Amino acid sequence: MDIHLLFGPDLPDAEVVRLADTGTFFQTKFWLRICAEGLPADPVVIAAFDDGMLRAILPGIITRRLGRRSFYSMPFGTYGGMVVSERLEPVEQNEFLGYLAGFIRSGKFSRVSIVDFGQTLSDQLGGGLTRTDVYTHILDIDEAAPDLGIDKKVRYEIAAGEKNGGEVVRLIDRRQVGEFYSLYQKAERRRGRRPLYPRRLFEVIAADLLGSDRLLWNALVDGGRIIGSQIHFLHRDTMFYWQAVSAEEVRPLRPDYRLFYDALQHAVKQGIKTVNLGASPPDAEGVVFFKERWGARRCSYPIWHSESWWRRWLAR
Repeated sequence: MDIHLLFGPDLPDAEVVRLADTGTFFQTKFWLRICAEGLPADPVVIAAFDDGMLRAILPGIITRRLGRRSFYSMPFGTYGGMVVSERLEPVEQNEFLGYLAGFIRSGKFSRVSIVDFGQTLSDQLGGGLTRTDVYTHILDIDEAAPDLGIDKKVRYEIAAGEKNGGEVVRLIDRRQVGEFYSLYQKAERRRGRRPLYPRRLFEVIAADLLGSDRLLWNALVDGGRIIGSQIHFLHRDTMFYWQAVSAEEVRPLRPDYRLFYDALQHAVKQGIKTVNLGASPPDAEGVVFFKERWGARRCSYPIWHSESWWRRWLAR
């Protein structure tokens, strides 16, 4: 195989889209382009070719902070990692892993994080990486069941919220992104953390995907203002629950339940069979409870990572 490090624009669209049919939305050219335009980072792809045919890709980004670089497999989703067009032979996999390990060593990155949702990487992966097992939640949609098989306690939450007011709408105007981002910032500060995503990223998502069948961005509106919102990406037969925010004072309106129920109804109309609800922070018991209340099951996968002493010192 011929293995190359390519920057996003150098990889032919048709090849990526074809290969991504075996991957997720977060391994497509669409997300690569969104990250290129919306993040202060350089998108890259490690690509393996055999007789001119694309066999495997590992999309990612390189970021810079205080003069030091970090590498992340396609970021901000728990669904990244390597995508292969067909199962690689052991010798080919070792060749790819060897290239990846060499790329990590030569890059002298202060932080590396490679999500392996498809579990295509190997325990022999080099580069000084450590494996940590985490989990996401997977919900299989039973469209034949009454009310999609939703538990009666969840249906009660939805009905109680509807009784208290507000209206679920779809974001259709890029000017609404500012209102959403203000709500997002408040929600992150309430959780005691700095906002991970810049406003520009959401602006690019809206500009590129609003009105397409790849995005569901809904909101709960009350008194003319957005009080809750969710972002879901759709790819093949899976919907990816990516972002959810709500104002703390509007819990009686049950924004999380009503917005996700709206998303499930939309997913069924689009032929979606599975919802990936994403990873949850270790201390987020309420988030885990919410996901499992809908009937979602845990699905484990590894993340390969490393941090330099400088990164560890900075995080103290």
